[in-house]
Amino acid sequence: MNLFRQILCAVLLVALPGIVLAGEIPGVPPPRLPSLEPVAELYNSNDNLGRGKHVDDFRTQQFGVALVLDDRWLFAADHSILTFDKYANENPDGRLDQVSASLGYRLFRRRGENRQTNLDIGAGFRSTDNFGGSRIQNGFHQLASDRIVESPYVDSDRTDLAGWIRGDQAGPLPWGNDQDSPWRWGYWLNGATAATSDGQTDGTGAANLTLNNGRFDAWLGLRGDWRSGYDQDQVQSATADNEEGGYINVGVRYGPILVETVQGFDDDKAFGRVSIFSGMGGDVSKRGYIDGRGVTVAITVPRTQVVAQGRIPVCRVFTCDWGSRWRLMADGRYGKPSEGTSPDVYLEIVQLGLGLELEDRPGFMPRWLAAYGSVGAGWRREEVFGELDLSNAPETSESSALVMGEAGIRAALQPADQAWRLRVQVGLSGWLPFDSKRVDFADGRQRLLKPDASLLVGGVLDFGS
Repeated sequence: MNLFRQILCAVLLVALPGIVLAGEIPGVPPPRLPSLEPVAELYNSNDNLGRGKHVDDFRTQQFGVALVLDDRWLFAADHSILTFDKYANENPDGRLDQVSASLGYRLFRRRGENRQTNLDIGAGFRSTDNFGGSRIQNGFHQLASDRIVESPYVDSDRTDLAGWIRGDQAGPLPWGNDQDSPWRWGYWLNGATAATSDGQTDGTGAANLTLNNGRFDAWLGLRGDWRSGYDQDQVQSATADNEEGGYINVGVRYGPILVETVQGFDDDKAFGRVSIFSGMGGDVSKRGYIDGRGVTVAITVPRTQVVAQGRIPVCRVFTCDWGSRWRLMADGRYGKPSEGTSPDVYLEIVQLGLGLELEDRPGFMPRWLAAYGSVGAGWRREEVFGELDLSNAPETSESSALVMGEAGIRAALQPADQAWRLRVQVGLSGWLPFDSKRVDFADGRQRLLKPDASLLVGGVLDFGS
C-alpha cells in the first residue's frame, strides 16, 4: 500500500500543475517544507519581493493564514489586492479585491526524517468585491512616500464555490549526503490544481533541490503556472495573464521565518513571500517568557498604522500565576490611512496611550497559544490632507483624549528553552475619542476623530525576567 501511495502521488505531481510557495492560488494552503511540522502559518506575498518591473500591479499583495486543525483537517484563508493600473495601456484601468477560504482533508500522509508524501483535497469559496484593498495599499504607500494608486473598483461582485487537490513528495538525494555531516541534500516536488463554479482554473508545478541543517533550509527550483477562465473583467484577466509562465524560485528558512523570491523567465514577472510559523516546539514552561517584559511591532489594517507597544509586569500590584500575567502597557501609533475608499483624502494619525493588559492561557488552548486583552487611555491627533486632485487643499487637524482597547491571541514561534522569545500577535484594536469633530475641507465637511477599529498583526519579542 505504501508503494502504491507513493506511485499515485508521483503520477498526480506530473499530471497536475503544482502549488507554489508564494500561495497565489486563492484558498489553497501553501505546501510545507519536509523539515517543518508547524501548526499555523501566516504569510504575505508581495510583488516588491521580486525583481520584476510590474511592481504594484496585478496581484500586488496577498495575505493568508494556513492552519493544521488535526491529523487530517486543514484550513486556509487569504486576502488579495488586484490592480490593473500602470500597465493598462489601451484597456481601462481598475482594481478588485479577492477573499478566499477553504477546508481541506488529508487523504493520506507519510512522513519521516526529511521525507514526506502527502495528498490533500479541499473545498470552499472565492469572492471578489471591494474588501478594503485600496485603503490598505495606499495607506502603506503613504508611509513609504510612494505613489497613490487611484484605479477605481470594477463591477465584479460575486462569490463562487471552489475545490482543489494537491500533493507533494520529498526525500533525500541518493548521493552527496555524508553520514557524518549535519547537512542533507534532498528533492521536493509539489503540485496542485483548483477550480471554481464560475469556470476559473488555476495550477502550478514545482521541482526543488533542497539543503537542510536542522533549523535551516535552502532551496532552488523551477516551476510553471497556468490560468484559465478569467474573463469576467479586465483586472482578473490581466492578473491571470501576468501569473502564467515559467519561474525560478529561491528560498531560505531559519527557524520559524521563511523568505522566498520568485523570478519569471519573462523579466516583467516576479514576486516573493515571507512566512512565519507557529507550533514548532513553541511550548511554554511555567517559568517561560510570560513572566518578563515584551515589545510588539505591528501594523493595523484597513486603517494602516505602524504600532509599537512595550510591556512590563505588575505582579506586585495584581495577582499573577504561571498561566496569567498583568502588565502595564505603553502604546504608540503613526499612520496616513485613506479616509474611506477615496484615493484623494487621507488622515495623518499620531496616537499615544497607556493601559493595563492581562495575558492568560486557558486550559482549552494549546500551550503555545495565549489570549490577551487590554484597556487604556491616551491622546490622538488627526490631520486631514489631500492628494491627487485635492493636493492643494488646506490641511486641518484636531486632537482629543481617548479610550482604547484590544483583544486577540499570541502564538509562540521559538522553543521554550530560549532566554528570549518570538511570537506572533493578532488582535482587534479599537479606539473611542472623547471629542469627534467636523471640519471644513476641500469645499466640504470632514469628520475627524471617529470611533473605529482595525485588525492588528505583528511580531512580539519577549525577554525573561
